[in-house]
Amino acid sequence: MNFLHTNFCIRLKVAGGEKCIVIKMRKLQFDSVYFGSYPQTEVKSIDSEYTVLLSVEGWDGNGDVVINGIKYRRILKGNATYATSGESGYYDWEDDTTYHYFRYEPVKWRVLKTDNNSAMLLSDIVLDGIEYNTEYKDTTWETSTIRSWLNGYNSDVNQEGISYSRSNFIDSAFTLEEKLAIEDTNIVNSNNLYWDTEGGNNTTDKLFLLSELEVYTNNAVTYGFVSDEAICDEARMCKSSDYAKAIGVYSDTSTKYESNCWWWLRSPGSSGSEAAGVCYDGFVVSDGLDVNYYNIGVRVTLNIDLSFSNIYTYAGTV
Repeated sequence: MNFLHTNFCIRLKVAGGEKCIVIKMRKLQFDSVYFGSYPQTEVKSIDSEYTVLLSVEGWDGNGDVVINGIKYRRILKGNATYATSGESGYYDWEDDTTYHYFRYEPVKWRVLKTDNNSAMLLSDIVLDGIEYNTEYKDTTWETSTIRSWLNGYNSDVNQEGISYSRSNFIDSAFTLEEKLAIEDTNIVNSNNLYWDTEGGNNTTDKLFLLSELEVYTNNAVTYGFVSDEAICDEARMCKSSDYAKAIGVYSDTSTKYESNCWWWLRSPGSSGSEAAGVCYDGFVVSDGLDVNYYNIGVRVTLNIDLSFSNIYTYAGTV
């Protein structure tokens, strides 16, 4: 991460005239890399490959197909976590029978920190939308369905008994060689910082969500975030892909925060049936949202072994 500084002056009226107070502002730049791929941009009817996608055969169980070396995903309205038509801030689903198509594209990641030959990465945008837990009940990161979905765990790992071994994030986003480069991370699941709601057992996972401690507090400053959860931190603000919107992620419609979205944290909220999150304006909601809330985005975190230098590329600064 690099810090650029610019100065600006605020003029205040004081006795005998004006006083200029010089404020030094910090502008943060994250290095970024491309690693893995995931459905992101929608293929519209005006695009050249759309007609081909309408007639091609061989879609797999996840709705994926490869044409001329490019991978695509198709989904129906029924595949969305939340689907509506004409509702402000949401993707517009016209009917239940028309497939919508999305192109797999390289995933861009922000480099939050490096340590020897390892780098901690956070997806630059929200890539998908899914409930923290499919049922409204007391949940921890360890027992949640979102953890199982991210990592492709079997039914014995989450409290709902759902197997994600065939339909999950990690197998969609990464090849076998890329998965070998993703390190197993020891995840500390602390209690909620305000409410002391139990965070549950620590876990070991390849993919995870950030916690309260990692997006605010003094510890979060090392990752490029401000230490105060109540500040509208631009580093915490996030937009989403076309695919995530189609799945059900809400995009803000205000002029100031247009297209920004919410994203889950792994920390519990004020009760076990709520999970913390980040608002579209960069404010951290420690009280949390219902764990089965349907329109919150997923911003994935991982640690990568940098010695696998052939499977990622530098993507400039964010």
